Amino acid sequence: MDPFEDTLRRLREAFSSGLTRPAEFRAAQLKALGCFLRDNRQLLQQALEQDLRKETGRLLEHKFDYIFFTGSPRVGKIVMAAASKHLTPVTLELGGKNPCYVDNDCDPQTVANRMAFFRYFNAGQTCVAPDYVLCSPETQERLLPALQNAITRFYGEDPKSSPNLGRIINEKHFQRLRGLLDCGRVAIGGQSDESERYIAPTVLVDVQDTEPVMQEEIFGPILPIMNVRGLDEAIDVISRQEKPLALYAFSNSSQVVKQVLARTSSGGFCGNDGFMHMTLTSLPLGGVGASGMGSYHGKFSFDTFSHHRACLLCRPGMEKIYSIRYPPYTPRRLRMLLMALEPRSCTLL
Repeated sequence: MDPFEDTLRRLREAFSSGLTRPAEFRAAQLKALGCFLRDNRQLLQQALEQDLRKETGRLLEHKFDYIFFTGSPRVGKIVMAAASKHLTPVTLELGGKNPCYVDNDCDPQTVANRMAFFRYFNAGQTCVAPDYVLCSPETQERLLPALQNAITRFYGEDPKSSPNLGRIINEKHFQRLRGLLDCGRVAIGGQSDESERYIAPTVLVDVQDTEPVMQEEIFGPILPIMNVRGLDEAIDVISRQEKPLALYAFSNSSQVVKQVLARTSSGGFCGNDGFMHMTLTSLPLGGVGASGMGSYHGKFSFDTFSHHRACLLCRPGMEKIYSIRYPPYTPRRLRMLLMALEPRSCTLL
């Protein structure tokens, strides 16, 4: 028997038996998984490093990225999910009281007719994130030197020799990414080496929204910049696309950030920051529309992967009262039915 089919069969049998239904069982499993991640952090880190570097001997010297985005937060999320608590890390509390919140203004969801693209979109006066930047030509002139300085500071004068710059995961994606370098004009980087699956940190300018780099998720060290004449045009560009997984707005004006938040829809949002919402177990992480359905982190994971069954228990012997719901209808019955449909607690039924 296929080992995967056998595993799937055993999992289905366990689920059908009711073993996994009690909350105590699931909490214990999550806590055990948290212990596994904590106890095997070094091995998991080495596997990740070997996956991102072609030469397994050239391991990453700095562990911050792994610990920050893969290690401790993962253990924290599991424990938080088990405990169903919502806390904000101390580092973010320093930014002010309750710097994060869940926006309860629900967006209407529509039917998507293609596979979701998990993108990071941006809007506002100056916006920086992995998939593209919208800014004015004047801002672009100041942004390019700053990006070049950041690349040099992170990876040195020769990024190819830096132990901190990962390689493309496989040949297929290397060729895909190298094809995207033909979009717009290369302003920074652009070098590639197929033998090492290396692509230099690259910034593209004069990019059009119809080009492939703006039509697919990048997942590589390529950053396109599009020029817009102002905030309205930036928001229009975002609104014409599928709803993004995350949107980052950078501006010295709090009103600009609030306008972007109010006039766009995205899975997550950061004002004057990027990525940090992903690290907070108190916030749901997920998309909307084409960028994804449902969300996870802490209790949000339970809610997404659980069915919330609607239940109504009625008293026996009430059929005579319920008869007002059935024909023939009269003005009196209609008035009574409208009164019965007034909002009230289900416990009154």
